[in-house]
Amino acid sequence: MKKSTLLSFVTAGAIVATSVGTYAAWDTLEATVGGTVNFGNPVTVSTDASAAYTTTTRALNTNPKATSIVNFKVVDENSLGTTLKLKGATTDASINDLVDISFAKEGTPDTAITEDTAFVKDATGNKYIVTVQPKTTISDEQLATLNNKDITVNVTATLE
Repeated sequence: MKKSTLLSFVTAGAIVATSVGTYAAWDTLEATVGGTVNFGNPVTVSTDASAAYTTTTRALNTNPKATSIVNFKVVDENSLGTTLKLKGATTDASINDLVDISFAKEGTPDTAITEDTAFVKDATGNKYIVTVQPKTTISDEQLATLNNKDITVNVTATLE
């Protein structure tokens, strides 16, 4: 191979190398953007310790009745929930059909409710009176299954 041919190849290689390097420095092929995300606080429904039921004094020929006050705290900074629904059940499924569990807002004990649309949306809470009593429609035999029996009642508040 001649010196001039070899020199031509070396010169061409140098031009290519310089061109590639120049384009790499000249072009912008990637960009990054950043931003801060804050998801805020979660919506929470919580309650105090377990409910303490008090059996009311009853007269002859009346069903016994037990009441308690429960407090549900709702923290909902963006007012996402509009209704606090209340539901009660015993831990023994066979007893659920034998008792009535009802609710009233504290301060209005004679007005039964199952949901509250005027609940307080902060950590102070919403107090409800829970009343548990045997159904008036059950037989004497069914009523006897409740005699001197500890019944655990769970009250659930669901924000919707």
